[in-house]
Amino acid sequence: MKMCKRGLAALVLCLCLLTALAAGASAMAPVDSAANSATHLRTSYNDSNYLDLSISGSTLTVSGRLLVDGLQQIQVQVGSVSRTVNAADGQLFSTQLTMTHSGSAAVRIYTKTTGTSFTSLTWRSIYIQKGSGGYAFLESRVLKGNLAFTASYLDPQDAFRIQVPDSVAAKSQEIVGDETDDYTKVFLLNQWVAENIYYDYDALNGLSERITDSAGVLEYRRSVCEGYAKLLRDLILAQGIPAIYSLNDAVNSSSYALTTSGGESHAHTEAYVDGRWIVMDATWDSNNKYQNRVYSSQAPNGFFYFDITPEVFALDHKITARDTKDYVATTEGFGYSPDGLSIVAYDGPGGAVVIPDGVTAIADYAFLGNGDITSLTVPESVRSIGRSAFEGCYSLLSVTLPDSLTSIGKSAFSRCRNLSNLRLPGGNVTIGDDAFFGSAITELTITSGMKLGESVFCDCEELLRVVLEPGVTTIPYDTFNNCWSITFLEIPATVTTIATRAFVTCNGLEDVYFGGTQSQWESIAIGERNDVLSKATIHFNSAMPEEVPEVEPEEEPEDTGPVMSKWAQASVERAVASGFVPDGIFGNDYTESITRAQFAALAVKTYETLHRGAVPYKMVDFADCSGNVAVVKAYNLGLLQGYNTAPTYSEIYIGPDDPITREQAATMVVRLIEYLGPAMPTADELPFTDSFASWAEESVSKVYKAGIMTGTSATVFSAKSDYTIEQSIVTMIRVADYLD
Repeated sequence: MKMCKRGLAALVLCLCLLTALAAGASAMAPVDSAANSATHLRTSYNDSNYLDLSISGSTLTVSGRLLVDGLQQIQVQVGSVSRTVNAADGQLFSTQLTMTHSGSAAVRIYTKTTGTSFTSLTWRSIYIQKGSGGYAFLESRVLKGNLAFTASYLDPQDAFRIQVPDSVAAKSQEIVGDETDDYTKVFLLNQWVAENIYYDYDALNGLSERITDSAGVLEYRRSVCEGYAKLLRDLILAQGIPAIYSLNDAVNSSSYALTTSGGESHAHTEAYVDGRWIVMDATWDSNNKYQNRVYSSQAPNGFFYFDITPEVFALDHKITARDTKDYVATTEGFGYSPDGLSIVAYDGPGGAVVIPDGVTAIADYAFLGNGDITSLTVPESVRSIGRSAFEGCYSLLSVTLPDSLTSIGKSAFSRCRNLSNLRLPGGNVTIGDDAFFGSAITELTITSGMKLGESVFCDCEELLRVVLEPGVTTIPYDTFNNCWSITFLEIPATVTTIATRAFVTCNGLEDVYFGGTQSQWESIAIGERNDVLSKATIHFNSAMPEEVPEVEPEEEPEDTGPVMSKWAQASVERAVASGFVPDGIFGNDYTESITRAQFAALAVKTYETLHRGAVPYKMVDFADCSGNVAVVKAYNLGLLQGYNTAPTYSEIYIGPDDPITREQAATMVVRLIEYLGPAMPTADELPFTDSFASWAEESVSKVYKAGIMTGTSATVFSAKSDYTIEQSIVTMIRVADYLD
């Protein structure tokens, strides 16, 4: 699902919601009715933060009150006519203008706060049309459809079938404090989400992990709209107030008043208070963003989308589904869709999970991140497995999929890093991008009935043997990227295309058994970054032997292990046993300097081991580094940065082969720790007399305070000196101990 985000506004919101408002209005009381019509439009039922627009002849009157800290002026523009009125936070305002436009024109309302320029509040969602009967508000062309959705009865008590995580429940109580009014509680929770969650543009663009479960969103404070809506739902549910997660199509730059088409998949939240469902969109009220691994804060520009009226909501939201995660839980832990045909959630004991016969679908995210499942058996009744359905199930060892499957969604089994025993469907099946990304399978057969997306088996580092059966015609982009253990590969004569990067970094490939002639092989369209194919031995008109002969290795001297200092030996052995040390990236001398790329690989492996899951990534090439998965992951996590900044990756210089200095290592270590845990304290003072770069000073202070990195002597840190392999490995053990 592609998630959309409203444009950002640079305004600051009043943090005190319960300030006494002018004219004796209560702080958070909803009005009884908006009474909207062709000549009247009220944006919200909330009497503390709303706009009221009315038309009389050619005169437009705009009044209301807005909770915007430092509010100074409000400007209203329709066509070429505009009016500006002084305003203040939480105070009533009113202004009028005479309209002169013909046809339709957007009503643009802007706010100005202390020290800022005018910023749009309504964007282009409200339109006024001049017709034969005079001026009138354009009614949304999806309003009737939206009202049909909301008119269908939903039992509020059904909302409590969702189990709220303990961390979310605790935060909910912290936010509402001693408040007893349910309507005010909902507003306070909506306000907190809008102010404290950051829209994750990196996840939207596929450069970081997409976090959407409410506990995860609360922990990392970032998500796309799905995460905003689910977190707000669960915060409200924790107060004993019914709340649901709903879907819509949303538009950013035009209006459903003008068209019913366009828009992107989006999500919103509804809560049941005082006998009615309150609609809110915390995503579009939030102006925070997370981009390029940086959190940027901008307070909401009021709460335009809280308790929004249906007439205004329909101007840029077309409801497509309500209560999408409503399910009935069974004693086995399966959560079923209302029709009983789909599994949409699982809260069972784990272990060997057998999907009940009769189920036809496993929904998106149904088992996402479940660490208790060890094996999975899917019956013949199942036709589809949804997006990320089993993503991150790190204890999953064995999966048996039926021939009846017709689709396996994007990232369905991504990051199941211990999945080694996989039985794929034998029938016609579409397999989405990244479906088995990062699994531990060792052997694989791809049949002619499989339609593969991109990167399906990317990062499967244990994969040794691959057979593509006759009838397969294309090997898509990035299919086996970083499957560096593939040694034997069988390709049929039916293959005509091997896409770019299909076998990039498959450096272990030695033998390719091709079912056709040399001329047929030479006629295959082979994309860039598949150099390993030209280095392998091609066996023409051949199939892979059932038993690949083993080559007798030459007698080698006894391996005594890498050279390392005596002080480091125990910690290095512990790091290897703990899974922190990547295979095959270091030589035989651990006293040598470590490179930036090697340190990145070590840091990423430590992160993935401690975090229990592979870091998602989309392969990119830097100016001086191509095809290095660890470097890309470290860069996307923010652990490693380039020597320069540039608008495209191909212009950024990483210096992968440069030795990493002690101050650079300290900086990366702090980023790693603070990504996995809380911010580190700094030392009161440092004993070092040598200098280090200003950008490294705080990091050196933090690692010294934590005892993770000390000086080369009591008074010298040696900031510019190279860090060694053994020092780096020992550092990762100290990181793990610090976080324990």
